[in-house]
Amino acid sequence: MIPVFFSQLSRWLQSFLQKPEKVFLILASVFGLVLVFLTPPFQVPDEPAHFFRAYQVSNLTFVSQPFQLNSETRYGSQLPESLTAADTLFIGNVAGHAENRFPLHLFRLGIDQQLQPQKTQQTLVEASAIYSPIVYVPQAIGITIGKLFSAPPLVMIWLGRIMNLAFWILIMYVALRLLPFAKWAMVILILNPVAIFLSASLSPDVTNISFAFLFVSLILATFNSKVLISKRMMFALLGVLAVLSLSKPVNLVFALLLFAIPWKRFATKWKFIRFCIIGILLSGFLFVFWNYQVKDILVAAVKSQSGGVAISDQAQLLYILHTPLSYLHVVFNNYVLAVPGTSGDAVLGTFFGVFGWLDTSIPLWTIMVYLLTLFLALLYQMGRGITLTRTQKLFFVITFGLGFLGNITAMYFNSTAVGASVISGVQGRYFIAFSILALGIFTARKKILQISEKSIGTILFSAMIVILLMMIIRIALRYYA
Repeated sequence: MIPVFFSQLSRWLQSFLQKPEKVFLILASVFGLVLVFLTPPFQVPDEPAHFFRAYQVSNLTFVSQPFQLNSETRYGSQLPESLTAADTLFIGNVAGHAENRFPLHLFRLGIDQQLQPQKTQQTLVEASAIYSPIVYVPQAIGITIGKLFSAPPLVMIWLGRIMNLAFWILIMYVALRLLPFAKWAMVILILNPVAIFLSASLSPDVTNISFAFLFVSLILATFNSKVLISKRMMFALLGVLAVLSLSKPVNLVFALLLFAIPWKRFATKWKFIRFCIIGILLSGFLFVFWNYQVKDILVAAVKSQSGGVAISDQAQLLYILHTPLSYLHVVFNNYVLAVPGTSGDAVLGTFFGVFGWLDTSIPLWTIMVYLLTLFLALLYQMGRGITLTRTQKLFFVITFGLGFLGNITAMYFNSTAVGASVISGVQGRYFIAFSILALGIFTARKKILQISEKSIGTILFSAMIVILLMMIIRIALRYYA
């Protein structure tokens, strides 16, 4: 019996390690669920604000309303007092203080806390209110389930996290299935330690990242067919692009990828151009529509978070327009050369392996292992599957470049003093959505690596197990040891 069992187990493992989608489902589900409960409530960047916003959306309130606070106009909603009490209870002196641990007895207090939805107060919902409600739908569903059972805020946090994780896994799985090549490379990009950490939280980045991956998969799927693109595919591309445009303003640049689709997938060049124009106009309309709705909220949010720094988007825009080379020099020093005293190193770290309120990190060797694993997966895809033309690759490069610059410029407007040489507020997680563009760039006609599917699967799976286990260990030691 024992030899038969091990023989069957060996055959199952060999089959499993040749199926990237299954590897993703197992790793994402196991490590994601562990993180849902291992990471203390509100110990993810801005999670309290996202909780308030998701609860607001669960009430079908999509835009925060103005109210007076200390003679200033602020924006928020009437929310249960218990939500603010939960914020005070769980944040404590843990967030941002790596020397402090999360008291376990707070879980019991959280379970015993009553929601009391009838006891409400005017609650600030500004920084998260600038995001479209569409990025809070999964979390709001989890919170709504909690409402049905009068669950305490802690349980609602867990339910919101679980629904966000389930949504992330579903969309990423669909993206993997649609992708015509480079599935292993996509798995490694999806399982970026920071990405999986965010997926197990209330962060709206989950929708932003997952739909960016799905959109690129749809684009690449059109390369793998010789038949005319179907109306179903057209609507899918426009629908996903619409969600992307509502997720973050910088996502407008993804519309450029429509021009990378082979025009022969359309009946004529004019139909191809018309489709691309429709996509760009749709993105632009949704961008203008939503940002018009929250323009006053954005001003209030920037003012409240400026910390006394002289921030002016109009003055910053004039500075960039009058001295564009100076601004590009600032960007180059910060994020290309990473000159000492700038924020480039911090952004690189927060892209791969910094968790909590940017106070918990995996060891440098773990980040290096992840980078090598990713590079190996990207090399493996070359010569296997479709190959993009130079023009198509150029669209991917331009989209990445504009997305990179757009994220930085957004923080230069909203978090940095006018003309400053160090850009404030930029975090690595802002660029995860654009990492998927590497799939379109790393293509070639000839194979770079002569290695079997089973071997590459074994290597990549083993490496990700080590990386994700180290993430779990460091988070556990950070909060409970």
